[in-house]
Amino acid sequence: MSGTVLNWKDLVLVHIEFKRLQTFLFEVPRLRDMLGANALIGETIRIHLPEIALAAGLVPIHCSMVKSLNFQDYEDPLSEASGAGSSAIPLRDVPIELFKIGILSRDGGHFQALFKDREAARTFIEKAQATLAEKLPGLLYEITVFPEKETGKDDQKSEKHDSQSETEFLEVDPFDLPQLQLCQESNRGVASNMHITPEKEERLVSLSVLKRKTHGEEFYKNKTNDIIGLLNQTGTLALSHLPPPRDLHDLCGGDYLAVIVADGNDMGGRYNQWVKQKYHQKDSGALSLEDRLAKEAWGERFWHYNRVAVRSAVVDALGQTFDSADRFECRPYQLLMLGGDDLLMVCQASCALPFIRYYAECLKVFNDTYCKGAGAPPPLTIGAGVVIATPSLPFYRLHAVAEEMAASAKRLYRSLGKESKCSTVDWTICTEAWLDDVVDKRMRAEVIEYQTGQGSERLILSQKPYRILGGEGTFEGILKKASDLKPGDEDQRQAARSQLRDLVEALPQGRQRSELAFRKVKSPTSGVLESIVGGKTPWTQLAGNGERTTYLTYLKDIVEATEITYLGKKRKTQGGRS
Repeated sequence: MSGTVLNWKDLVLVHIEFKRLQTFLFEVPRLRDMLGANALIGETIRIHLPEIALAAGLVPIHCSMVKSLNFQDYEDPLSEASGAGSSAIPLRDVPIELFKIGILSRDGGHFQALFKDREAARTFIEKAQATLAEKLPGLLYEITVFPEKETGKDDQKSEKHDSQSETEFLEVDPFDLPQLQLCQESNRGVASNMHITPEKEERLVSLSVLKRKTHGEEFYKNKTNDIIGLLNQTGTLALSHLPPPRDLHDLCGGDYLAVIVADGNDMGGRYNQWVKQKYHQKDSGALSLEDRLAKEAWGERFWHYNRVAVRSAVVDALGQTFDSADRFECRPYQLLMLGGDDLLMVCQASCALPFIRYYAECLKVFNDTYCKGAGAPPPLTIGAGVVIATPSLPFYRLHAVAEEMAASAKRLYRSLGKESKCSTVDWTICTEAWLDDVVDKRMRAEVIEYQTGQGSERLILSQKPYRILGGEGTFEGILKKASDLKPGDEDQRQAARSQLRDLVEALPQGRQRSELAFRKVKSPTSGVLESIVGGKTPWTQLAGNGERTTYLTYLKDIVEATEITYLGKKRKTQGGRS
């Protein structure tokens, strides 16, 4: 159609936005099933929907703005992905190639394509709904059509859908199954299929759950074409020669489990800043279809930068964190979600905090390389949350707390000045049988107030959340001091762990008592401590406000970071499952 003059009145833009993807992903909180669900989502949105759209009748996007977008050739680990889907749909993340066939976006939970007329759009929507009901039953999505009516009005129509799948109910034979039998894995949907577990147990499951399990096995065979599956196939992920973990206990290998959530800071604000470089209208409905396409294509350049930045930084950070396979029987980490600016992964607890530092560092290097000059995308920073606990705790709860930590890190980001914006992190460690409300627990346990003869004192025992990179008072600084506290050879300890733990336990007992405990620490631990805190007291005094004086300490966070290495060893000595 390159020589065809387009009649803009006939063209129709269809946008599908997928809702609550993480709810769908964690509906069955088994590692294999979560990987299968993620692979199903990725393949359906990135491959199957584009194939349906292409068959229905797309129009290549050739407008003046698209030609002048100047997409950069970033160093993308996904560029190693070879071949295509079952048609002309590329597996690599190259927006210009998709524009040439009429697809504006297919990543980050969105699909958007331009159709030659209303009939082609209607055909696509019908077939897309059937495909979503078949492949992703239960996933919520919203379809928007622009323009809505054939009268030429530039308004748009949205329809919300739930692909809870007629397919599931049509396949049920009421004479074969007990009435009202729900899926035994998710407690949702009709238990219309029999699944045999690795332990040879029979489980009645829904069609949706069965698809996740089947696709999870395909993932382990390197046969899925979602983003994580493609990275596995290319061998660009760290320790790719080791077998992937089959479950969370397998991944931990006796260690504690870390759940990591990280996504971009102020994505909405950065996107608006990017769009305003060329478009100042607040209402997209005021744009013609041609201008709307140009605006969406310009926005896709922004989202493409973020996707590649995250992929590149994650792959490089994994390589630096897991640089040796000597002590691992299987891969000690697993990516669960890697799309748009979002990262969700699980790993052994001792590797989690170093990974966060490497991730922020690699992201900064990527920003410094590509965010230069006029027209460059604004730099991407992350807000990261980490929860460390036994893998026996319910995964949904671990994920919820990791999200809570990420939200705390983002609050710190928002409080920073414009010139101080940077990546941030918060974390928590649970050695108990359940995770309480973390923020409430912190306020009760880590902010101490009491009366003295001269007034009142307020002690702040933890400085979380932290800016990730930098020197003194940052997450990077905490990790550096934690490494100074770690013992070297088993017979030549730099600092005695028992003395460190006793000192941390004395901190909530008051400033004077904890300073007395600090002075009683024996050599060589005392010398290491004094070099770390910069003196003979663990406390730093802040400016007082009359009758109350506030003191803070970094020592608790430093020792906590040091002790993560020993959590798994403690479980083993206590007879915990390895």
